[in-house]
Amino acid sequence: MSDANNWTHTFVGLPKFKDNGTEIVYRVNETEVINYTVNITGDNDSFVINNTHEIQLINVTVVKVWNDGNNVSGKRPANVTVVLLADGEIVDNVTLNVANNWTHTFVGLDKFKNNGTLIKYSIAEVNVGVPGYTTVITNSTAYNWTVNNTYVPKVNKTANETKVFYHDFVLYNITITNIGTGIYNETLTIVDSLPYGLDYNKTVNITGARVIQEGIYDNESRTITWIITDIDPDVPAIIFVLVGTYDIGNLTNNVTLIGPNGFNDTVNATVEVVPIVDVSVVKTVDNSSHFVDDIVVWTIVVSNAANGTNATNVVLNDTFPPAGFILVGYNATEGTTYDMASGVWTIGFMGNGTSVTLTITSVAKQNGTFTNYANVTCNETEWNYSNNFDNATVVVVSFPINKTVSVNETYYNSNVTYNLTVSNIGNYTYTQNITVVDVLPDGIYYLRTIGVYNADVVANATQSVL
Repeated sequence: MSDANNWTHTFVGLPKFKDNGTEIVYRVNETEVINYTVNITGDNDSFVINNTHEIQLINVTVVKVWNDGNNVSGKRPANVTVVLLADGEIVDNVTLNVANNWTHTFVGLDKFKNNGTLIKYSIAEVNVGVPGYTTVITNSTAYNWTVNNTYVPKVNKTANETKVFYHDFVLYNITITNIGTGIYNETLTIVDSLPYGLDYNKTVNITGARVIQEGIYDNESRTITWIITDIDPDVPAIIFVLVGTYDIGNLTNNVTLIGPNGFNDTVNATVEVVPIVDVSVVKTVDNSSHFVDDIVVWTIVVSNAANGTNATNVVLNDTFPPAGFILVGYNATEGTTYDMASGVWTIGFMGNGTSVTLTITSVAKQNGTFTNYANVTCNETEWNYSNNFDNATVVVVSFPINKTVSVNETYYNSNVTYNLTVSNIGNYTYTQNITVVDVLPDGIYYLRTIGVYNADVVANATQSVL
């Protein structure tokens, strides 16, 4: 029946009796009409079906649960807006806060659409979550919803020492604490930003978490990035990272924890890097090779680094001369003293960024390779002892001389020619004077020098009678 037949109908031509003569009793019934009750009245010949509209209403309850250690982080918002959706469309909203005990019931909601279709209700947070919290929405029944907000673990950073020396190391502890009640299994990204003067050395260890990505250092941005998850509420995750100190002053190191819903939290730790003494020595020789009887000049420079502190009682030990040399003199920076006998150069006080020089003059007297060593010390602890020692090496050679005769046998009163050969076996042209003395035995007399080749003659040969 419908509006077309005016909601009425007559069944015509129905038998009144059964074959056995019994009168037939007719009844009518109706299939279920959603949101309507039915009441049928009448007798065997006429029936009236009364339908009364009754709307089925339901209530939807939402409860917000904060899993944040009673707001120990101080990040919980004062209120949060949630919306009620019917088949995906927003139909209502409510602001939850302490005043309503973070709960609300939407009352008197239609259970069915007009066409009898069941309405599907759901709950959502405005702005898709609360910054710093993860959001999980569950429903125990179709009309009872719970919004669970769990705070992202808290990050903290500390240094093993707050005052360190230049060129030392600092061990940082990055601590991520789960303040919830269950294992935190969201993904967390930790980005450590190093300032100039702090250089990444290595990640020593990571405890209390499952590591998705070990520390990756980006040299251009000077950042170290780790990715972790699965943090127990009773045991914090700790990243131990070692860095070197290569600048002076207060150096602040920032670390950022990046969590769900666009959350990030940045903390920092500051260390004071103080200067420290660094005295060094450089020793050189004027030439790496010399001839016997050459003057050899040794230069020793002691410096105290500009980015260090003042050094006191600076002393250099230089055992000189080495075998094969004769010490003929020295020149030292004013205010310092050099003891030729002991080889001790007493420098005393040195301000940072200063240097002093000692020049030693000697004469080479022996063939061979000679290395002269020097080392410097001071009263203060130094960050670098590798430059406290230096040496210089020189090769000393002589001029080998060879003598040959033109004949092995000759007659009385004949001439004999001798060849004297002097060889330069060094690696540079020798420009000093060389004196060659030829002692003639009895019976042989000097006549003349035939010639001198491949050398300049300073004085011609002369004869002396011994």
